[in-house]
Amino acid sequence: MKTAIENAQKYLSSMMEDRPRWQPLSPGSLPFHLAKRFSYHQVELFGNEWVLAVEADDRETGTPKEYRKLGSLLASAFSHPLVFVLPSMNARTRNRLVQMDVPFVVPGSQVFLPMTYINLKETYPGKTTAEGLLSPAAQVLVLHQILHDSFRARSSRQIAELLGYSNMSISNARGDLEVRELCECFREGKAVHMVFPPARGLWERSRPYLASPVQKRFWFRWGGERLDGLLLSGYSALSRQTSLADDDRPCYAATRSNIRSLIEQGSLQRVELEEDADAQLEQWRYDPQVLASETVVDPLSLYLSLQDDPDERVQGELDELMKVMSWR
Repeated sequence: MKTAIENAQKYLSSMMEDRPRWQPLSPGSLPFHLAKRFSYHQVELFGNEWVLAVEADDRETGTPKEYRKLGSLLASAFSHPLVFVLPSMNARTRNRLVQMDVPFVVPGSQVFLPMTYINLKETYPGKTTAEGLLSPAAQVLVLHQILHDSFRARSSRQIAELLGYSNMSISNARGDLEVRELCECFREGKAVHMVFPPARGLWERSRPYLASPVQKRFWFRWGGERLDGLLLSGYSALSRQTSLADDDRPCYAATRSNIRSLIEQGSLQRVELEEDADAQLEQWRYDPQVLASETVVDPLSLYLSLQDDPDERVQGELDELMKVMSWR
């Protein structure tokens, strides 16, 4: 907690002519979890008295609704307007806190003190995708939950480890899902958990926000022995699960980094013409291996990759694929 307090003191002092005087406050009769979660201080900032609730660096950032509820409770307990001092925050959480009029400070980054002082000039690693679509990490999270019901009782940090994303990516993804009401979030100790609707309902509710995983397609020839690690995708994957006939040249899926590595190793050679190719390769927005359980890509990503295919036979087989889906 000491580091968080020192960072906040240094940041706020840099914006004022006189160094503000911090008066530590006793949590008094606050519930134990609130007394332990925050360090409380009374500070005069820009001519007004505030109580700062400094959150420890090792805690996951909570949800906007949680901070709004806690802000009202703590302001009543201390009889002063309350400001949350948080170690980090993604853009979506920031925007929701501003909409809810919840004061906050992120040391070294930004300040939101309504009617007093506002500095929100900050860039974030997570970008809101066009047309309201989910980020790749958020889409993987949703599809993994539908396919495997895998996140019950898991914290955001555990989900990040399972999916191979950073904690910040999963925090941003959690914000994407919560604002679209695809999940509900609650805190248990230091961890934030997500609760999802049943698989079929989650699929239907998330459909408007899901994109094809395919960024581009190209033809290639094997540079040596045929690789076993690539997953079948496209018509090849659909033909394995339905009555659709496969193309003469199989289709596979991989990430951009995997494709680059295979080309550098000489395992793949790009060609311009289909007749010169051994197979087709799809470059995906996310790693297909994360969702796959066999030698083909997962059925939901497959559906999304072919949902705009003009062939009526393909659309008919996609419908059949959804009918036989095992909704957990």
